[in-house]
Amino acid sequence: MSSLIDHVLVMKTIKMLIILLSIIKPTFAVYCNLCSGGEEPRDPNAKLILDIENEFVSNKNQVVSCHNASLMANNKIFSNCTELHQRTKSVCGCDVERQCSLCKDGKLPNPSKIVAGKACGNWENEANKDFISNCGVYQNTYGNFCGCNDDTLKNFCYICGNSTLPNSDKKIQYEGGKEEYCLEAEQKKNVQTNLNCSEMQSTYSDACSCNDIQPKNQTSSGNIFQINAQKYWISFMFVVVQIV
Repeated sequence: MSSLIDHVLVMKTIKMLIILLSIIKPTFAVYCNLCSGGEEPRDPNAKLILDIENEFVSNKNQVVSCHNASLMANNKIFSNCTELHQRTKSVCGCDVERQCSLCKDGKLPNPSKIVAGKACGNWENEANKDFISNCGVYQNTYGNFCGCNDDTLKNFCYICGNSTLPNSDKKIQYEGGKEEYCLEAEQKKNVQTNLNCSEMQSTYSDACSCNDIQPKNQTSSGNIFQINAQKYWISFMFVVVQIV
């Protein structure tokens, strides 16, 4: 009799568990990167509203930059991946098919790096919105200072003769208080169809501190000349001492 009662209790318990499992759907946390592809956001300074609240986010609807949100994603705080990636695609520039990347391989080393007043990711967004024919100019200017190891563009007019600018943050001061980064001016001029290269160089070279660039060949030759002169002088003095 007792065994029958035990059997009935077991069956009832199993039935209750089945009913509970049908009502309560267990959820397993699946954490996700900020961008679905795992890449860094192309617009790191854009503002993203976090609609979560946990030990990492004290206030719901907290506003953070996409760069900081990417760092937070490394701590596994995002679990609603589908909703998150829909927002980061439009806000942070994630998962966007690009017609122009600052680096030819499409891998921007540090989108948050500031070059000529803007993050490299922002410059890439501007390049992507421009005409595809201007892509090489963006790569040869901003891409060069953003850490891309690409070959230099042929038929390109540098403000500093045959050299890249010595400082990407140097500015040109215009009349009326207007100013512009030298790198930005170089990029804008090189997409013009009627560019007068020598005129651009003479106009901007002083303001962009092109004289700060030391020609490598000239410097090394000067050092060699100085070293040889010292050797000859020492040899000459040794001969004079021997004669005396």
